[in-house]
Amino acid sequence: KMKKVFFSGGGTGGHIYPALAIREILLRQYQEVIQSAFIGLPDGMEAGIVGRIPDLPFLPVRAQGMPRELNLKWLTFPGLCIPTRIPSLKNVLLLIVFS
Repeated sequence: KMKKVFFSGGGTGGHIYPALAIREILLRQYQEVIQSAFIGLPDGMEAGIVGRIPDLPFLPVRAQGMPRELNLKWLTFPGLCIPTRIPSLKNVLLLIVFS
């Protein structure tokens, strides 16, 4: 049975490209048994980079960074990040996050 490996990381290429390199290594060794996808912001740098890679689905999510100061953004932070649903979490073997 195929297992799923999700990757996530954004903000800069310094987060995205290492995740993609690890994906390539895993695919070379376990191509017959894993499926992979990348999770990220639809308007983030990761969407444009991952969108150019064949056979790598991009799963958009809503999120925002944690506020660094105590202000009203702390009230919206949980509401934007927690309700995000990632489809097909069944049979997930690994989630690799670069931050």
